[in-house]
Amino acid sequence: VFDLVVRVVSNYQGKSSMTGYVPEQMVQISNKASNHMRFFEFSFENSQNLSVVLTNFYITILNLDRENGIFEEICVEQEEVSMEHTLIPGMNIFTDSNTLTTTFQDTSCRGGNGASIVFSPRTLSEPGCNNIPSDPFDLKTSCGVQQMHQAIQLAFQNRSKFTIGSLVA
Repeated sequence: VFDLVVRVVSNYQGKSSMTGYVPEQMVQISNKASNHMRFFEFSFENSQNLSVVLTNFYITILNLDRENGIFEEICVEQEEVSMEHTLIPGMNIFTDSNTLTTTFQDTSCRGGNGASIVFSPRTLSEPGCNNIPSDPFDLKTSCGVQQMHQAIQLAFQNRSKFTIGSLVA
């Protein structure tokens, strides 16, 4: 038995949560717009707060979009992700999709030594349309955009923790 623990590792200022998602199946982290990437450490810990290493697991990021001057971006460290099993729209799944841009960088998400992957929306969502899925197992076409084309499924192997950077600008 273990918990998924989320820690803020940079300056974070949240905004009111959106409604309409299934809380038993989804976690929502809402960022206020700023020009700074916020970093969140996700770790698996047992009841004694000790790390638990999982052999294989997936985390899905939903609703990366761009609308009315708001731009969202996600950054992950390449060394933490199993690219062989990660699903990225426009790259290795839904290859006809042009909804997301995937950029492989030769710096870490924080700009230091390392390598990272940045996911950002390429297309503009319809005005006033926030394409938040209500059920992660039933991704639909909403506001003219297929929700599954805005979903990144990150695969991880033999990890007890990982970090995701999130920018809302």
